[in-house]
Amino acid sequence: MSAKPVVFISHKHSDRVIAETIARFVKNKSAGNARVYLSSSPDFEGPRFGQPLNSELRHALGESDLVILVYTDDREDWSYCMWECGVAVDPREEHPTTVVVVQCTADEPKPFADQLRVDARDLDSVQAFVKALLAGTDFFDRREEPMTGFAPEGNEVREFAAELHGDLAEVIPTGIGGERTTPTSPFLRVRLSSEAADEIKTAYLAEAREQNMKIVESEALVVEQDGAGALFGMQLGPDSTLGDVLADWRREEVNAGQEPRWFEALTDQIEAALVGRLRPVKWAAYQAVKGQTDLPFVAGSRQVADGVEFDVYMVPISPRPIPVRERMLPMEQTYYKNAAKEPLEEILLASLVKEMGNRDVTRLPILDGKSAKSIVHRATINEYLANRAINAGTVEGLTLADLFADNADALDNSYVEVPPNATIEEAMDAMSAQEGCQDVFVTENGVVVGWITNVMFIED
Repeated sequence: MSAKPVVFISHKHSDRVIAETIARFVKNKSAGNARVYLSSSPDFEGPRFGQPLNSELRHALGESDLVILVYTDDREDWSYCMWECGVAVDPREEHPTTVVVVQCTADEPKPFADQLRVDARDLDSVQAFVKALLAGTDFFDRREEPMTGFAPEGNEVREFAAELHGDLAEVIPTGIGGERTTPTSPFLRVRLSSEAADEIKTAYLAEAREQNMKIVESEALVVEQDGAGALFGMQLGPDSTLGDVLADWRREEVNAGQEPRWFEALTDQIEAALVGRLRPVKWAAYQAVKGQTDLPFVAGSRQVADGVEFDVYMVPISPRPIPVRERMLPMEQTYYKNAAKEPLEEILLASLVKEMGNRDVTRLPILDGKSAKSIVHRATINEYLANRAINAGTVEGLTLADLFADNADALDNSYVEVPPNATIEEAMDAMSAQEGCQDVFVTENGVVVGWITNVMFIED
């Protein structure tokens, strides 16, 4: 058996960057006086091709003097790492092995809670680890002398400890462990690889941001969710991406032809988090239902071993009730006809259609003095003219009065009225309650002061 002590580093694949940081430290600071076994990196000893993996691991663990367990999040599956540590401390093994837990978050590995633990976030704890590793024999029962000649209380140990503490601070996850909180809004945690995050930052700083939305769409992996799947109406599995959520949103009939402004706003916030800049949250809803708007909000980000994670909340907000006076088109700014000043019998339909086309309008409010009379759509006029041409052979001389005489019921029910202090939702309800209605007149004491179309409701 080699005279060099064997240090086996046990870790989850997602924590390989942390493990590699520790492995490099052991290899470099021991001046080659230790063999380091790390299965995730070709720079260190690991399983040989063509050999059964568990057999190889058992052999390596059997040779090991020290097993360093890199531990992060207790919500992860640690069964394989626990197996490795269990094999290492098997009492039937004659070769004594020490297990040291490098605890990277507030979470503790319960099966090994009584083992020696190093708090990677605490400099004093890291210094005690370095001192025992390089200048002591406590970790290595079979050795009578330390691996190196460094003095336990020497400057080298303090400097090396500060270096390791700093290197670990750059790669260990933050915001994990300790007391758990229950999200009060649908929540999902997404992860970008380090490469994707760097690509987004580079594009942002080069003012070439148009590609960043595509990167987020294809690369942002959903690693955790609470209630978001129910909001999205889809099952979010371990391989789900934000692109899957976006694709599902686009398949909804109600979103046909709509731009995913919510996804653009989410990308904006991810960019801002990556470059360390503040950016206001846009009012861009994933969905808007009566009385509620769901906005994506990036509440925080953290560096993890293999990338960057973002905590995203889909915040349900009840918008401020908006009075119709804030959204209506004032009548003084509106193209309309007043029957009290221009009798309907004098308004030729052929001329009116041409006039509406020149003004690029598709509907025409009709007043009688200051009171509402009707809303006439250009499509209604065209349909009326076409039918009269087929049935009567001519449309010459037809007027708005003729249109009203032949379509009295439809034109009488073409609008509803609400007062200026009515809310947008109340106006929408009033319009929806009248079949075929697409317009709202805002009236005060019987006087028309404004107008709202169904298209304006959709935009709101």
